[in-house]
Amino acid sequence: MSQILPSPSDPIDPDLSCHTLLSAVTTFHRQNHFVVGTGTRADLLLRLALMQGELGELAEVVTKSPSGDQHGFTEEDWQHLQEEWTDVLYLLLGWAVELGWTVEDIAAMFERVHQKNMRRAPRHTTLARSMEDDTSPSDETS
Repeated sequence: MSQILPSPSDPIDPDLSCHTLLSAVTTFHRQNHFVVGTGTRADLLLRLALMQGELGELAEVVTKSPSGDQHGFTEEDWQHLQEEWTDVLYLLLGWAVELGWTVEDIAAMFERVHQKNMRRAPRHTTLARSMEDDTSPSDETS
């Protein structure tokens, strides 16, 4: 079996493509005899439950971490945040594998949503700040 991603001891190419990531998750699904391209609503409900669990773990890192130098996180929590975020990404890619979506499908979906988002005013104005302002709303004092 050919290796899609480097082994853990090899350096990672920072320019991994969506195709490479989707191929890696497809390989994982096939290796474990998971559904590929023929998922049912019941399968997706299970995936939704897995996603909710991972989002909960991500939320726990964000809400319970002590302050530190890495975007407000300690180094250990920063690494934990990256791991939980990647678990969510991996699950999203698993949805694509199960539903039989190709890289082209994902690119087209992304383009549609991106264009829609670019045409409308921001809804989450608390995320908006000038580029010179590097403080978050929660860091500001009244």
